Order: sequence, then C-alpha cells, then structure tokens
Amino acid sequence: AIGGSATEGDGVPDRLQDAWPYLVFRRAFPRSTVFVNGALDGATVAHALANQVPLAADLKPAVVEVWLGADDLQARTPIPEFAVSFRDLVDTLHADGADRVLVADLPAAFGAAATPYSAAIRSVVAQTHAELVSLAGVAVHLAPTDGLAPQPDAASHRAVAAAFAAQIAAHR
Repeated sequence: AIGGSATEGDGVPDRLQDAWPYLVFRRAFPRSTVFVNGALDGATVAHALANQVPLAADLKPAVVEVWLGADDLQARTPIPEFAVSFRDLVDTLHADGADRVLVADLPAAFGAAATPYSAAIRSVVAQTHAELVSLAGVAVHLAPTDGLAPQPDAASHRAVAAAFAAQIAAHR
C-alpha cells in the first residue's frame, strides 16, 4: 500500500487491526500473501514518488493499492504538478512490475477543494492501466486527530477497505 496519513492508519485506535490497508489484506488476499504498508504520515504524491515507490520497486508487488491526494490538498500542491507527479507514480509502479495498480480518488468528505485532485486522479487512471477505486459515493467521516488534519474514523476505514476489496474481487 502506498499513501499518506490515512493509509498509514492515522485516525484509528489500532492500525494493524482497523486501518483500511490491513482490512483489505485480510479480506481480499490469500493467507500466503505478503503485505507491506509503505505509507507515511503527510505523504504528498511527490513524497510518495521519492520515498515509497522505490520500496515497491524493490519488493516487486503484483498488486499496489494507492490512496494519495489528501496531503496534497492540505499542502495546496498545484493541480498540474500533482497530476504530473501522480502520472509518474503510476507509470513507475507499472514499469517496475506491478500487475495491478488500484488507485482511489478522494471522497466528498474532503470538501469541494478536493474535486480537482480527484479529477486529476481519475484522468491519470484513464490514461494508464490503473484501476479506479471510486470513493466519491463512500461514506467517509473525518475526525479530529492529534497534530494532524482530520482523518477517516474506524467506520470510514471499513468503508474504504470494502471499496478496495470489491475492486480486487471484481477483476481476479
């Protein structure tokens, strides 16, 4: 998994039990699957490209789950810069051997300012062989967290995990 604070599991009491990537791992993959969550707090797409994608290149995963954009929204990354970096990220994951790259957009809970970031994400998915995990209609609630922007609560992590698991199951 590649992402920022929510993908790392901020906002839930027990990351290993309640964060969406771990829920997807337990629900959608065989027990023999090796799972690595490379997410880091505050990771923008540029940060993930520099610090998380090299880990994926070393590990050669068959499936990569990506949920980025919220930290770019908070950092106010210019949309053109965000889109170019996001395209580079997806292209690099594919070039490094990922069979499937599942990419989530931003849910409505992030507000109207998230709309252009989600549009850029969907555009990159359309231009590449990535798979969209649409969170636009997923009920996500952002709760206050210590020292960070509001993060998805435990129920939201379950909803995000269900969306990723459904996409994985739909194209096996």
